[in-house]
Amino acid sequence: ACGSIKHAVGQAASGDEVRVAPGLFSEANINVNDTIYISGGWSDFGNEGQGDKPNPALTIVDAGDKGPVFVIGAGKPTIGVLTLQNGQFINGGAVFINANTQPEFNNVVFDHNVATNNGGALFINAGTGTAVTVRKGIFTNNSAKDVSGGGSGGAIYISGGTLSLNQSQFITNTTGSSGGGALTM
Repeated sequence: ACGSIKHAVGQAASGDEVRVAPGLFSEANINVNDTIYISGGWSDFGNEGQGDKPNPALTIVDAGDKGPVFVIGAGKPTIGVLTLQNGQFINGGAVFINANTQPEFNNVVFDHNVATNNGGALFINAGTGTAVTVRKGIFTNNSAKDVSGGGSGGAIYISGGTLSLNQSQFITNTTGSSGGGALTM
């Protein structure tokens, strides 16, 4: 057992799984630089996982406006069954995704995240190898607003690469004067 998600992720090697117990975790700037699996809610369900109806509300990672929750730097990480909230960063309030990575988000709630430029919840950086997948994502109350009233992609901003969205919802995401409350490409 590790004292924080950041510590556990930092110790994980390629192919490892980081299981996070239910609860509220105050953490920001968790660097993910490998192909690992991070998921929440584990102590309630045992070794079999979260059962038929995993609930991302059981495990909340609150960045407290001190940066993004995750910075994806390398690899093909999978992040699942978590709520990522109160992240704040220039680009990608909840998650900043570097070029040439292939992260996957399964059953993740992105709530009340703010970008002071683009991508309130997710910022996907340009790169030919960048491919992001979101399955059963819920994007609520995220915003992208810069000091001049601009900002694009209240929930997601894509500067390059590919994005696959499956069974995802966008609710009350906003921008400044620029386009795309839900998505800007």
